[in-house]
Amino acid sequence: MRRLAHVIVGIGATCALVVGSSRAASAATGGALWTVDVKGHACASQRAALEREITLACSAVGGTCGLARSASEAELRAVLDCADDTTWTLETSTVEGAPIDRVELVGSVADRVREAGVQIARDAAPERALAVESLKLTLSDEDRPRPTTLASRVFALAVGGRLTSGTGDAPAMGGARATGGLALWRRVRATAGMTAELGGSGPDAMRLLRPGIGIAVGAPYDHEAVLGVAVEGGLAFAQTYRPITATDHTLLASVGTTQGYGQGAVVLQVPGGAFRPFLGVSAVVLTAEATILSTAELGLAVSVF
Repeated sequence: MRRLAHVIVGIGATCALVVGSSRAASAATGGALWTVDVKGHACASQRAALEREITLACSAVGGTCGLARSASEAELRAVLDCADDTTWTLETSTVEGAPIDRVELVGSVADRVREAGVQIARDAAPERALAVESLKLTLSDEDRPRPTTLASRVFALAVGGRLTSGTGDAPAMGGARATGGLALWRRVRATAGMTAELGGSGPDAMRLLRPGIGIAVGAPYDHEAVLGVAVEGGLAFAQTYRPITATDHTLLASVGTTQGYGQGAVVLQVPGGAFRPFLGVSAVVLTAEATILSTAELGLAVSVF
């Protein structure tokens, strides 16, 4: 019996020693384990100083953090970037890449290294990083936050130069056009724009200003589309010149008219980029005299916001 009692006491002492050692090891590792990287020549020599400041700062906040013995054991990563001599930056994240914080460090080298250690100790609680990772895993693809991309931008601008030929008395003209497209539904855009054209000389001269609104589908307002169609209507302010014969010479009198117009267009563009070249052809009908203008336009489209 006495021998059995000694065995039981020995087993109990061993268990107590193991538990105590485990607790001591847990306290030594400090919970959240960091790995440290440095970028830039200015702070390449400060790694040891930074690790020392992290150790001191983690001790000051109750040992809630510490340095991992190897990168594979780390939960969190700190990157000290001193590529810019004026301002250093400290970026903290999980080892999987989920960002935690980013701060700028100023002052002397010693002050910057000390501040970096303090900031790392402040970000040492793993709950924040683990919550981010848990949220990433639990969100469905539809729920995940998405950055603003070209596809999600709702407004695009298109500008271009135009060549116009017309029927009847309308001369060949050159000009420019600017339009904006606001997303309504999928690839459908509401458009508004202004076109200015002029051409001819003497009594055949014409100046034409056309503000209008319309609907467009696809190019050039949709960055993924190769082909687009559009219809538009508005007012056409025209200025022409009428000859007046005097006794010994002929004068040109300016004549201004206002009429409606309608336009249909087909557009081809080079898709995919923020800035996209496009080519469009269109037919314009001026309502007053049923004048038909055919135009070709070469321009550039850009997704704005």
